[in-house]
Amino acid sequence: MEKRKYYIWGTGKIAKQMNREYGYILGRLEIKGYIDNNKILWGKEFEGKKIYSPNVLREEKEAYLIIANVYKDEIIQQIQNDMLYDLGRIEENFLQKLQIMDRYRNSAEIEQRNIVGYLGNHSLQVFNYSFTDKYSDMKCEIEFDSERGLFYALHNGKRMYFARYFNTMETAGQYYRWLCMEQDMESPHRYVSDNGTLGDDLTILDAGAAEGNFSLSLIERAKKVYLFESDKDWVEALRYTFEPYRDKVVIIQKNLSNYENVVTTTIDKELVGEIIDILKMDVEGEEIYALKGGIKTIENSPDIRCYVCSYHQEFAYDVIKTFFEQRKFEVESSSGYMWFPENPSSPRTSILRKGIVRASSIVVHKK
Repeated sequence: MEKRKYYIWGTGKIAKQMNREYGYILGRLEIKGYIDNNKILWGKEFEGKKIYSPNVLREEKEAYLIIANVYKDEIIQQIQNDMLYDLGRIEENFLQKLQIMDRYRNSAEIEQRNIVGYLGNHSLQVFNYSFTDKYSDMKCEIEFDSERGLFYALHNGKRMYFARYFNTMETAGQYYRWLCMEQDMESPHRYVSDNGTLGDDLTILDAGAAEGNFSLSLIERAKKVYLFESDKDWVEALRYTFEPYRDKVVIIQKNLSNYENVVTTTIDKELVGEIIDILKMDVEGEEIYALKGGIKTIENSPDIRCYVCSYHQEFAYDVIKTFFEQRKFEVESSSGYMWFPENPSSPRTSILRKGIVRASSIVVHKK
């Protein structure tokens, strides 16, 4: 793979700070020069590199661009209006990429050092692995249901509807490609390493169902499915997706936590006396509280497998792992690491996070 060439747009405070804090990392990248709108600076040097006119992007169409300037939106608009330059080559999250490379360059974990190596020639994304390449040109079977006014994908031969705000074939296709990439065998976000080991006649609790791809993939092996989803647009889509299986699917339009109000409920309240075989949970950072709101159900389910997202918060993995270990579950994580975008205003540097905690009580109860 040819090494990426970069130009950095900006010679002010942000660019100076970037060089001061991460100059030794920038030194390992092929920085061709800096770009500035100020004509007086053209031809001079900044941080040992030549300063160019924006017109250099007309010639260097294969180069990647880093915007180190507070007027980022205006610069993107300028590029869009004045140059035939692929906006996809503007590397987003570059500062966070430098933070990741700085934090993990000497990590004791080879997985983390491999990500640093990967980032030397790739943009920072949620999944920083080569398996993602095969999804960039993935063909999607997306159709439009004119009667219902919704797009759907043929997911393993079954209609999986998308929320109404995915209102073009392109946006629906992009979302579906993301789902497939997220559940790739090599993905840190893959819930179950091998669906074939789960058995049949399953009672499934799908917390944060969204489009329902997890439960849909197991629907023919399920005897009962509880779908928790608070987004009304996704609830509409779920009703259509699971209409052929409505005799065994219950959709509950509420948030999950460890307390109750008009829009929030708990697992223990909704599933009184139910024994669960599979628990999948992706509730946007509320996972540990939702687990605490389901302690009775979890502890009363002797052969339960749990797949819980742990990447929404920095210390969530350790807390969720401890929750299950305290109950003598066998615990492991999904392979690899994810990068979860931070709040842009946060002063904390970026970190890599484990995607899924997999916990099973089956081994414990069979010993």
